[in-house]
Amino acid sequence: MGSILLRTERLQLRSATPELAAADLNDPSDFSRLLEADVPQDWPPPLNDDHTKTFTLNYLKENPDAAGWGTWYFLLPGKAEERTRAIGIGGFKGKPSRQGMVEIGDSVMPDYQRLGFASELQRA
Repeated sequence: MGSILLRTERLQLRSATPELAAADLNDPSDFSRLLEADVPQDWPPPLNDDHTKTFTLNYLKENPDAAGWGTWYFLLPGKAEERTRAIGIGGFKGKPSRQGMVEIGDSVMPDYQRLGFASELQRA
């Protein structure tokens, strides 16, 4: 299954795929191309590292039916001539439990913190 794209008032949310996650881990230029967005030089956002990227990649490979229940990339569409920009990452820690509960988390690049993006993303 391909990536899912959701839109909020100000953002686009793109679900991770094995291909996106592998590029995020191994090839920043390919990741930017696949994401169709500029990726900051200091990517990833706080609390994310190669360990979390590897976890994401392995989860997606082991759970091909879990599209949308893992990592999402947060994208800020560009205005006029600007390109879309990756500003964060987050999502669910797997599919819902038997009780219908999920754990969520998010991390936004420092330049985009305290602007209400995390609240907007959690509502979406």
